[in-house]
Amino acid sequence: MSCGLYIPGLCSNSAGRKAMMLQGLCKRHGLPCKLYNYPHWDCSEKLDYSSVYNAARDALLDVATAKSPAVVLAASMGCHFGLRLALNYRDLIEAIVSVGGSYNPGACWRGEGSSEWVYVASKYAEDDAAYKVPRAFLRDMRTNYISNFEDIRVPVEVVHGTKDESVPVETGEKLAQLLPRGKLHLIEGDDHRLSTEEDLAIIEHLLEKYLLD
Repeated sequence: MSCGLYIPGLCSNSAGRKAMMLQGLCKRHGLPCKLYNYPHWDCSEKLDYSSVYNAARDALLDVATAKSPAVVLAASMGCHFGLRLALNYRDLIEAIVSVGGSYNPGACWRGEGSSEWVYVASKYAEDDAAYKVPRAFLRDMRTNYISNFEDIRVPVEVVHGTKDESVPVETGEKLAQLLPRGKLHLIEGDDHRLSTEEDLAIIEHLLEKYLLD
């Protein structure tokens, strides 16, 4: 028996359509499921890398055991944290389904000189089409960049839209190549959110493959 875990992306919570789909899928099959929000998810200026990672870790430890490992649905930046958990808690993760995932986020985040802030361009941001994030968050992110992809032994289903405006499709293609058990699923013409009924059906099918195995 497995369980479900949703890891949200940057400035996102666990009330979206993908999270609700995972929760509903687990409920239908009588499986445990964990949804959570990390600290200050709704205030990018207060984000702290350790707090975001610790929230993901605590959620995993709360729901998964060696006999009931988690099938992780990781959205966008959540992919990075899901992969870190797969390295640090190998017995607790059955598989990862990455949706629009960025494994080492921050390469395109825009800083201004010595400012303590960096700006993450996004059409989903409310103000000025960018999230304002502490430079310390990016610094700590880079300190924890993943390089030992060969040590991630769980299967990772990489789902990516070919018109993703936030995380380039090339990122998903590269991730699938780097992982020993990575498999790429390109969705033609879709954007970053991947939340249409058709998108959710594809993602649900991939989750079921591991949850019901």
